[in-house]
Amino acid sequence: VELSGSFTNTIDRIWEKLKGWGDKFLSIKGKAILIKAVIQSIPSYAISLFRLPKGLTSEIKRLCARFWWGSDHKNRKIHMRTWSRLCKPKIEGGLGFRDFETFNRTLLAEQ
Repeated sequence: VELSGSFTNTIDRIWEKLKGWGDKFLSIKGKAILIKAVIQSIPSYAISLFRLPKGLTSEIKRLCARFWWGSDHKNRKIHMRTWSRLCKPKIEGGLGFRDFETFNRTLLAEQ
């Protein structure tokens, strides 16, 4: 995915956080908290100001999904649910992860 230079820093910051935590043995709850509290907060400022390219939002989604399912570059694990289903609220059977495209449109609509 070719990303503009303005947003590569965001992807790099997310990748560094995930890479640092990837070797640790985290429970499912620990992974969910890390994704929600740390990873999804990194692009929040950019999301509130700019319409992000679809390539950027899909790359963030891809990195989060790989971390969630425990995949790496060599080994791909089976994804038991789609990422869109995991982005649904907990009351609807999801885990409450953010869908960055929808979140981006919502924040821009508020302005």
